[in-house]
Amino acid sequence: MLTNGWPVISTPVDPIISAIFNYLKEVKSDVRTTLKKAKGAVENCTIFVGFEFPEYKKRVLHCFKTQIEFDENNAPIGKWQGLVQAAMQGLDKKVGGLAMKFGAFVLDKIKEVGKDAALSESLPFNEEQILTENSNFLFENMPNIKSH
Repeated sequence: MLTNGWPVISTPVDPIISAIFNYLKEVKSDVRTTLKKAKGAVENCTIFVGFEFPEYKKRVLHCFKTQIEFDENNAPIGKWQGLVQAAMQGLDKKVGGLAMKFGAFVLDKIKEVGKDAALSESLPFNEEQILTENSNFLFENMPNIKSH
């Protein structure tokens, strides 16, 4: 009879390694989704890395950091939409809808990874380096892609 239980984690999970893994999973999923939508055979794939958020995203993040309180479940206390709309003043009106969508996305991320990580304006790792080092993983089982 076995009396041993489940293995016990000897060290805490590294949040940066976890963030890299989740990032790579999202990028790989996005690449696959995009390739499925492509018309015709795709042989080359280029992933662009943005080094800075657009202004409206910076304003949404700043608004969430400074004007919105969250409960113990990381849900916003009160309405956040009006605060985000006010933060968009002076920008093109088309940006308002994008800001609301980004705000909803950020709220989902806050529930998933916590307020500090979701509201950060940068990732805790070098995106370009991680993508380059893991390109074989990102494009595995995609034999049509010859250049990436």
